[in-house]
Amino acid sequence: MSISFSADRQYNFGTTVKQVDFFAFPRTGSHFLQYCLSGLFDLVSRLPAAILTNAEAASRQNELNELAIYALKLREPGVPYQPLWVNPMPNGVHGKPIAVENPALILIRHPLAALYSAWRARKRLGFQLESAADFARHLDEYQAFYDAGQSLAQAKPQSTLIARFEDLVAEVATLERLVEFVGLRPKLSPHFVHWVTRFENMVAQGERSFYREGNNDAWKTDAEFAKLVAAAGSARDFERFGYSTQEAPPRSQASRT
Repeated sequence: MSISFSADRQYNFGTTVKQVDFFAFPRTGSHFLQYCLSGLFDLVSRLPAAILTNAEAASRQNELNELAIYALKLREPGVPYQPLWVNPMPNGVHGKPIAVENPALILIRHPLAALYSAWRARKRLGFQLESAADFARHLDEYQAFYDAGQSLAQAKPQSTLIARFEDLVAEVATLERLVEFVGLRPKLSPHFVHWVTRFENMVAQGERSFYREGNNDAWKTDAEFAKLVAAAGSARDFERFGYSTQEAPPRSQASRT
C-alpha cells in the first residue's frame, strides 16, 4: 500500500496519521518494541532510506523467526487501517526526553543489562566501554536520560508513558497499556502479539550475534564485565525506576539484547 505525507500529516486517502514521539537510550530494546508495535498497529515511516536500509538492522531481522515476522503482519477481521507514525528521533538520535506536542513514549531498561549488551557489541559498534571510568560515565548518561523521562512524565502525565523493557517482555499488561495510551484499535490482540514475541517464538535457532540467551542476568556470569560493575561503584540511584545496580532486575525472566 502506498503512503504519502503532506505538511498536515494526511494519509493519501484522507486518513489522518496519528503520531507518537518515542524516546529510548541505546540497547534498551527499541528493536523489540518496534516489532511489538508492528503487530499492534499500522506503522508508517518518514525516516531516510539510509536508516530504513541499515545493515545492522537487516542483520538483526535475519536472526528472527520468519513465521513470527509474518504473524505480526496479520490483521484481525474487521479492524480498519489506522496509520500510526512512531517518531524515533523527536530530539535527535537517542536524545533525552523533552516536552513535545504529541504523546511521548519512553522506553527504559535495567542499565546493567543495557550496558552489557553494548559491551558485548562494543567493537562492532565502536562503543567506548573498556574501563571503570567509561562504565561510570555511561551509567551517569543512563541516569540523566531516565531522570529526564521521569520529569516529563510528572509534568505531562496524561500524554507520557514510561515502559519498562522487562515488563514489556514479562507481561501482556504493558502492551494493553500501550494500546490504551495510543488510542487506536489494535489490528492484532495484545495477547497474541505478546505470545508471538516471546523469546522462544521470536528468535530463530542457530548462532546469533544480536538475540542471544535472552537473560537480563547474563552479565553476572561474565567475570570481566562484573569487574567493571564493581569498580564503577553504586552511588547512582536507579531504585526509583525499579532497578538496583547491586541485584538482578526485578520480574525479568526473559529479555533480549
